[in-house]
Amino acid sequence: DGIRVTIYVTGSGFTNESQEVSVQINQTNCKILQANSTRIICSTSAMPPRGTYPVTVQVTPRGSAVNSSGENIFLTVEPRILTINPSTGPETGGSWITLEGTSLEEVQEVFFGSQPALVDLKMNNATQIVCRLPPKTDEDSAVDVTVIIGNQPLPLTDAFKYDPSLNPLVVSLSRNTSSTAGGDILEIGVLRFGDCADQDIKVTVQNTQVTIRELTSDEIQAILPPMPIGLYNISITINGIQVNSTEELLVVQYVGNVTSIDPCCGSFE
Repeated sequence: DGIRVTIYVTGSGFTNESQEVSVQINQTNCKILQANSTRIICSTSAMPPRGTYPVTVQVTPRGSAVNSSGENIFLTVEPRILTINPSTGPETGGSWITLEGTSLEEVQEVFFGSQPALVDLKMNNATQIVCRLPPKTDEDSAVDVTVIIGNQPLPLTDAFKYDPSLNPLVVSLSRNTSSTAGGDILEIGVLRFGDCADQDIKVTVQNTQVTIRELTSDEIQAILPPMPIGLYNISITINGIQVNSTEELLVVQYVGNVTSIDPCCGSFE
């Protein structure tokens, strides 16, 4: 899984010869990296779940090590977050975030600031949590990430940053006119839209919410509503966050639609 944990065993009476030392944690070998008379360093990728486990330190030919009280040695394993990837994301949320660490089997919830994230339980294991970024609230851009494990919070201060430059961006409109009868299809091209297509997306013309016909990885197809003749602003929000545009204004002009002329013909007199 790529996550290795380094264990430091300090004491006295050890040896400088690494091949004469063995360390086991809960009966699992810990690879010796370095040894001297006062410290042994080993590495393992097979950390057990949260709890307290026996540690066996064997020095040849001296025998097994004990603690300062002459008793067995134990290691207490606590959950730990080592990395958050990516550590920045859009204010609209929707991105998948991976938290890597150790002893993460009992994860119950993940919060970005005060907002709960959707946790993908199928992807979680002892060394990673996969969750979906919630949208930004009125909190600061840099927020704490808090993992709840066994009802115990594991906070990481200012560990994630919402970056507005990563937000989806409207780059094109397929039309800027419509008949007053409505029903025309408006195709809205959106950059960085891939993680948002299943989120709470709203399109409005002035104050009228538009029916969304289809969503793709880079486009919103909306059915324009009937409106009186006039020029109207178009607004797009994702999870309540306003989506900006490369254009100065997102507008649509409604124009009259002539359907018949009666009488159809006549003289100029």
